[in-house]
Amino acid sequence: MSSMLNISQEDLEKESVKTYLHNRLVHCESEIFNIAKKYGISSIDEFEERYKKGEIEEEGT
Repeated sequence: MSSMLNISQEDLEKESVKTYLHNRLVHCESEIFNIAKKYGISSIDEFEERYKKGEIEEEGT
């Protein structure tokens, strides 16, 4: 595969991992956004505070 793309195997592996991690990050950010929207939260600090107070159910997140 790397020869078809004209890059080294090592570079292909690095780029693959980088792409995978980026996609996972985008997914996680989307999940955080949906949770924040569900609970009307506007910041990470507010989320953490409300979670500690038990105002956010872990099961629904």
